[in-house]
Amino acid sequence: MKPEPRLIPFEKEQIDFLLNEVRSPEILTQCAGTSFHFPLDSISICAHLSRPEIHAFLLVDDEHAIGYGDLLKDGDKEIRICRLLISSKRRGKGYGKMLVQHLCNKARSLYPTLPLRLFVIDENQAALHCYLNSNFKLTGIKKVLPDSMPPVNILQMEYYED
Repeated sequence: MKPEPRLIPFEKEQIDFLLNEVRSPEILTQCAGTSFHFPLDSISICAHLSRPEIHAFLLVDDEHAIGYGDLLKDGDKEIRICRLLISSKRRGKGYGKMLVQHLCNKARSLYPTLPLRLFVIDENQAALHCYLNSNFKLTGIKKVLPDSMPPVNILQMEYYED
């Protein structure tokens, strides 16, 4: 019987998962917005992981990576689910929703009183669908990406428990 996928802390030794999966500027923008520049490199990832407000996780089964996501604590204002990425071999199989649910549970256990939010590019319909099916509600347009990229709307969403 195949083990249930589980969330584990992301370690620097697992950086190759991100480097191998982020193969285009479009994928990088979809999963990280403007936080990183293409091509992604280990120095940028390590700098990101060293930030104390970042809690990075990997969704795994049998020690094989399925997806990555992190939680960002924005002071005492909110916790945000950020930089979600599902392995190209595992997309379209429900792992995105599973990763989001695990991250919501982790956020609630770490910071039970803070609002839980995320941002998504409005053109990323697969991610938007996943979040709407994971109890996130659209709360507005937060910002537009800078002029160096084609402008797109960034939607803000907030988690509501059943």
